[in-house]
Amino acid sequence: MNEPITVPYSLQEILKRIEDKIDTNQKEIKQEIKDVRQDVKDIRQEIKDVKQEIKQEIQEINTKLEKLNTVEVELTEVKTELKGINKRLDSQEFLNRSVAVGFILAFVSGFIKLFFPNLLPH
Repeated sequence: MNEPITVPYSLQEILKRIEDKIDTNQKEIKQEIKDVRQDVKDIRQEIKDVKQEIKQEIQEINTKLEKLNTVEVELTEVKTELKGINKRLDSQEFLNRSVAVGFILAFVSGFIKLFFPNLLPH
């Protein structure tokens, strides 16, 4: 019942196989670490690129906003000028109406004097 267990390999072979497996695992782990480091480098570069793109887009938006602000100021100035022009047109229309009424009155009185000289006093 208590027969000794025999191993077909020598202790040296077993230790060599264990050592080989450890070496293989160590190489795989080192390669994994290199891969992870490269992935981290790639991710950092991508983040830098995205950051740069975002900065550029923000700068473009700021430039567009500055242009919009300039346009708004110019639009306000144009509105102010239009109000001034409208006031001048209103006063010009009043003057034109006055001149037209005066002209019509002069024409009518001239017509009356010409064809009905006895109606108006001299």
